[in-house]
Amino acid sequence: MIGTHIDDDHIGGMYKIIEEMDIGTVYVPNNQYSKSSYDSMKSELEQKDKIISITNVDHEYMLGDAKCKVLAVDNSSPSLDNDEAINDTSIVIELEYGTTKYLFMGDASSNIERKLLEELSKIEVLKVAHHGSNKSTSREFLHIVRPTYSIISVGKNSYGHPNSEVLERLEEIKTNLYTTQNNGTIWIKSDGNLIYINDLDYNIDGANRKVSYVENLNILTLYYFKIFPFLSTT
Repeated sequence: MIGTHIDDDHIGGMYKIIEEMDIGTVYVPNNQYSKSSYDSMKSELEQKDKIISITNVDHEYMLGDAKCKVLAVDNSSPSLDNDEAINDTSIVIELEYGTTKYLFMGDASSNIERKLLEELSKIEVLKVAHHGSNKSTSREFLHIVRPTYSIISVGKNSYGHPNSEVLERLEEIKTNLYTTQNNGTIWIKSDGNLIYINDLDYNIDGANRKVSYVENLNILTLYYFKIFPFLSTT
């Protein structure tokens, strides 16, 4: 399980997942902070005799037959007052399964995108960074990765996410766009060649139970990536 970085809307519900589900390794950037959501997650891990595992750039690990590679992570501890620096600590993951490729950007800004341009290529699925914020998902980035499908995690908010310019850039590359605000929980299934995406009009809680769809950024929405023959949270 990966907590991309320490913002509440990314790890605020992880303690419940840890409590309710049988989890393995947990990756979170090695940031030394004390805040309620981070402390709750660590406390729940301790209850299960687990710790946060540290990952670094170029770390690779297998998820069944799928290969995950860490493209970016910042294990320093920038000031909590510096929102962009905190977002740029995000663990960015590229996942390859068969002939398909997926990119999970966390809240990484265009600063991180620029650093990755030389090693990026065409992908099938993009988890759009930072809920569609205009600080990410640059035109230059999109014209390299050219995702067939793009997914934005977003609910009712006061930040203007997803940004209209980002939506225009996504439209320019003719990607198939899904948002959790419009589509609910997003399920991605693949056999390594074909990709199937299903949108559900309900969410799933940490115990795999259906719950009412709530348009609220502060309530964790779970995404499931299904790689036959197993299922894992992302």
